[in-house]
Amino acid sequence: RMLKSPKVSGFALEFFGPWLRYRDFLEQESVSRESFPNFDDALKQAMFEEPTRFTTRMIQQDRPIADLLHSDTTLVNKRLAQHYNLPFSGNSSEWQEVSGLQQQGRSGVLGMAVFLTRNSQPQRTSPVKRGFWVVHHLLGEHILPPPPDVVALPAKETDTGGKTIRELLKLHTDDAKCARCHVRFDDVGLAMEGFDAIGRARKADTKVILPDGSRVDGLDGLRTYLLENRSDDFLRQFCRKLAG
Repeated sequence: RMLKSPKVSGFALEFFGPWLRYRDFLEQESVSRESFPNFDDALKQAMFEEPTRFTTRMIQQDRPIADLLHSDTTLVNKRLAQHYNLPFSGNSSEWQEVSGLQQQGRSGVLGMAVFLTRNSQPQRTSPVKRGFWVVHHLLGEHILPPPPDVVALPAKETDTGGKTIRELLKLHTDDAKCARCHVRFDDVGLAMEGFDAIGRARKADTKVILPDGSRVDGLDGLRTYLLENRSDDFLRQFCRKLAG
């Protein structure tokens, strides 16, 4: 009876929201709307609601927690379906379950626009933020704060002096005081470069070699790697957060 109550969504928001770092998404304006005119208030609201609706359903249906990483389904309204280029039948206020995310290169929370956007810069993606989010928040690895003189990357991808973000990130691993942390998550974020700063699919170089030598390509390869090699870390982090 309690699981059927709509109040479950309150638990979903207040637990998963802080853990996965999207609870304050509506209060933060982290996207340059001049650079991304398609990002409007309706899309921002839909992005914010998706993970809460997804985890509410997961709880009510007693789904495995690993669905957070590899679920092929999610819930979208018309605005979010358009953003994901997914079919949608219904009016703009309805939310529907859709499948086929993995064919779109998405799956679970890794491919949700709210997390891809939240962990980007206003005018470009941020492999550093995205990789840190996966390694620290999803897997529970402790990462030291950056040194005060860390090299800042350009605000826009067009201001890189002809270099790619991948090439600029090499500055992190060439500097010993930065490398000790950045080698742990930069390549994880580069594997997610198949999505732009507001979570739209795009073509990009997403082939990386992770710290343990594993080769992955894109978010699909990263999802498989996490399930096969880091599932214990992910489950331990979930239990730690839930117990807390």
